[in-house]
Amino acid sequence: MVDTVPAPVRQNEQDGLQAVEGPRARLFSFLDGLAFIAIVVVVFFATVFGVSYGLKLAHLTLKPGDDQATSTWGLLGELFQIIAVAGGVVAYASWKRGGLSFIGFAPPQGVRAVLLGLLAGLGLQTAIIVGLSFAGLVQFAPMTFALPQSLGGLAIFVSLFVAVAFVEEGAMRGPLLNAFSGAFGFWPGAILTSLIFMGLHLPNTGESIIGLANVFWVGLVLAWTRRRTGALWFAIGFHAAWDFAQSYIFGVPDSGQVMRGALTTAVVTGPDWLSGGPTGPEGGVLTTIATALLAGICALTWRKAKVEGADNP
Repeated sequence: MVDTVPAPVRQNEQDGLQAVEGPRARLFSFLDGLAFIAIVVVVFFATVFGVSYGLKLAHLTLKPGDDQATSTWGLLGELFQIIAVAGGVVAYASWKRGGLSFIGFAPPQGVRAVLLGLLAGLGLQTAIIVGLSFAGLVQFAPMTFALPQSLGGLAIFVSLFVAVAFVEEGAMRGPLLNAFSGAFGFWPGAILTSLIFMGLHLPNTGESIIGLANVFWVGLVLAWTRRRTGALWFAIGFHAAWDFAQSYIFGVPDSGQVMRGALTTAVVTGPDWLSGGPTGPEGGVLTTIATALLAGICALTWRKAKVEGADNP
């Protein structure tokens, strides 16, 4: 019988998530993380300045008040972030001499892991919405479907959330997790990167205490999925599908923000601790449970027994 389970990762291989030996080496690993952040920030602002200056020279403007322009600016913002994170990733991989596989972009099983992540993200988000709907805690507006506009919106949302997944996973669970794991060990590194991930959500006006706790929790689980699978692909697929289902398919609030152009819009009611309230489903305990289920899905798919037995012929 052919085994369809994704190939396990060898625990004894250097995946970049172990603490390095010696205080000096650990200090340099921590400084590597700070250098990565600095490179990303510099490349981001340099790209923004370059594009803005180019538009000015070409006498082109984008009006923020226009829906299309808003979408364009949103995509441009994500493109700038992709360029910045890509620059930091390439630089980090170069000076660490481990290649892209060392920081989570190992090619083997990439397609399968992405597909499994997509299914997990779509399935878990759908389960949450269906549960809220049966409990009468979410009400949907009538769905309007105009083929040209819907196809255009679909393309924008797919591009946007794929970009978001690559940026956030590529940075938080990529070089930063490598650097801080090397300095402090895997779990302290995962906690530190998850705190940074949570901190980046603090400016969102619609966030709540439970919502921020869930951001931290999902950060820990996604860091663990990288360690378990040996790469970022599962986390990237999950992240993209989760956000896409939430914001485009169901139109529920995400950190209190409802994105225009979704297939429908939804009003979430009921106790905030359960439904998420104004924050959206991410602000409720159902997301806490769904994140735990995500860890279970990954654990069952990449079974520990197979991982530990990978060294034996």
